[in-house]
Amino acid sequence: MKIGGKLGEVDVVVLVDSGASHNFISSHITALGLPITPMAARRIKLGDGHKVVSLGVCEGVKLNLGPMEAEVDALVLDLGGLDVILGVSWLSTLGKVIMDWKALSMQFWHEGRPVVLQGQGVAKERQGYLNSFLEDRQHEVKGEWWLKNLEKEAKSDTVMDSALQALLHQYSEAFQDQIRLPPNRSQVHQIKLFVDHGPISVRPYRYPHHQKEEIERQVKELLEAGVIRPSMSAFSSPIILVKKKDGSWRMCVDYRALNKATVPDKYPIPIVDELLDELFGATIFSKIDLKSGYHQIRVKEEDVHKTAFRTHNGHYEYLVMPFGLMNAPATFQSTMNDIFRPFLRKFVLVFFDDILVYSKDMATHKVHLEQVLRVLTSNCFAANHDKCKVSCTQIDYLGHIISGQGVAVDPDKVQCIKDWPIPKNVKGVRGFLGLTGYYRMFIQNYGKIGPKPLTELTKKDNFSWGSEASLAFEQLKTVMTTSPVLVLPNFNLPFEVECDAAGRGLGAVLMQNRQPIAFFSKALSDGNLAKSVYEKELMALVLSIQHWRHYLLGRPFVVYTDHKSLKHFLQQRISSPDQQCWLS
Repeated sequence: MKIGGKLGEVDVVVLVDSGASHNFISSHITALGLPITPMAARRIKLGDGHKVVSLGVCEGVKLNLGPMEAEVDALVLDLGGLDVILGVSWLSTLGKVIMDWKALSMQFWHEGRPVVLQGQGVAKERQGYLNSFLEDRQHEVKGEWWLKNLEKEAKSDTVMDSALQALLHQYSEAFQDQIRLPPNRSQVHQIKLFVDHGPISVRPYRYPHHQKEEIERQVKELLEAGVIRPSMSAFSSPIILVKKKDGSWRMCVDYRALNKATVPDKYPIPIVDELLDELFGATIFSKIDLKSGYHQIRVKEEDVHKTAFRTHNGHYEYLVMPFGLMNAPATFQSTMNDIFRPFLRKFVLVFFDDILVYSKDMATHKVHLEQVLRVLTSNCFAANHDKCKVSCTQIDYLGHIISGQGVAVDPDKVQCIKDWPIPKNVKGVRGFLGLTGYYRMFIQNYGKIGPKPLTELTKKDNFSWGSEASLAFEQLKTVMTTSPVLVLPNFNLPFEVECDAAGRGLGAVLMQNRQPIAFFSKALSDGNLAKSVYEKELMALVLSIQHWRHYLLGRPFVVYTDHKSLKHFLQQRISSPDQQCWLS
């Protein structure tokens, strides 16, 4: 049921929804100056099964509903034409509520007196969370859009304005279900072998009977698509079947022997943190995921024979770049950089087959999106409509949730960390440290909290899980679930570094306007633990500045420390080799 209300002096549309688990407030209303408290990214499940993410909460929002005032905490979401949703978390505070659907009213007691709220309309009840919100969202919200629904003219859960719909229809050929042999382009994959290296041939593996039918089926599909052909090559690599999460099989060629004889391509691969640094000021995002990206780049004709592989009943070779070749990532990244070069770091980020388009507003975003789709179409690249998202105020990209508020850890990754079982071997420890380490910039004092006991386990020959490792394991899990939203750096403003040395580690935070951009920490070795307090505090200062050198070099910045004597360290006498090294 919709009711009218006021937020300060502003009229707002409030939806009372018993299908919503929490209270929600629109991101455009928060622009009026309501303070947003950052929190760990939280997924909200919609009635259709899709999930959106809230990155903050407005606490103590005072809503004037006419005969009463409600004070609520509300999660921030893009609600389209709605301003506020009052869900079960508010309704449960009212006690007994009498609903009169004919009169469109709800009656209850509040602070010792009866209150009647008069509705403006009825939302059809549907199953799930945020159910009534979805009906409004179908008609008004400009949010996540599913290309599959539009292309197949199915009913969409979100609707964009006609101009954006027309744009996507215009470039519908950029979204294809089937991958075919791509045209000849200037960008091709080459396989350069070390000098005088002869043909590489590895005998095929033996396959279980049930896998042979799967191999034959996939080979037939590749032949029909024109991406492989029968081969007479002296080269040959075996194939293996790898089971995917959904239970289906992926056929892979084991190119390890060929890779050992291949000259490495040193083309630079982007650093994720550097990509995210480009997003300051962006509020609208689209993500384009290429369909079977590697198969959209051809192999140089002179090198096709080197891709040959054998099955139990045939010998074939790839005309397109297969998975498993050591230089395939470099070729793919260089190709994407070449075709999008005019737009890189302006409104496009590319990480292999994940293309992010970002803009400051919707009008600009339409222009940017058209330019990207035009490039894809003119170069005959096809996107995977099932994985594309267009015109979002927040989006998941490379394991992060990105919005105009900043960047947060993807809740799915947090859940993966929470569910991680106790490692049984070194491989399990390395996997856990690899995942948590990827997000260490979000965790204050990550180096102090726990990695050292776990890292020690990866160095020992005899794996022994003890109490220290168990404590570190649980501590890392805990802090990952409370990681904050980090603001994106504005390179037109000065930076601030706050550093400290305490206990067995060093810690620092990079900030702007006292809002965190990144965290840094380091556990102290036994030798460094013996240093004086002054030396450890100086070490924290120096290492944090070195760590964020790419942010701080060539621009003024402020350092905050609780060790007052460091204020004069440039005028003090150097008394140790470490100080000589740090200050030289």
